[in-house]
Amino acid sequence: MMASYSITEPQFGVMEALYHLGDMKIGDIINKTLSTSGNMTVVIRNLEQEGWITRYIDPADKRAYLIQLTEKGKNFIEMIFPEHLNELEQLLSTLDLAEKEQLMYLFKKMNSIELKGC
Repeated sequence: MMASYSITEPQFGVMEALYHLGDMKIGDIINKTLSTSGNMTVVIRNLEQEGWITRYIDPADKRAYLIQLTEKGKNFIEMIFPEHLNELEQLLSTLDLAEKEQLMYLFKKMNSIELKGC
């Protein structure tokens, strides 16, 4: 699906995180998307060039920037996200209820771990 919209998986991950979680610092995006800082620099730059995101100074910490979806970015993610959900539903359709619950437990566990040195 991603290739048909000229977006990479890391770019989609950033946009999806911003869409569902709101504006975030780059470090928070890295943790939420399980990415690396080196890769994230390129992803953020490319998303900015497409006009899908913008950054602004964090009012609570003038040394940091917050990343936010632009209206163009929000419209784009709203257009492609339903297709992504459909693909996920197809992938998960092979799992029974116990397996889906286990998978959710594992995702939640992974999401609660702050990655260091990745």
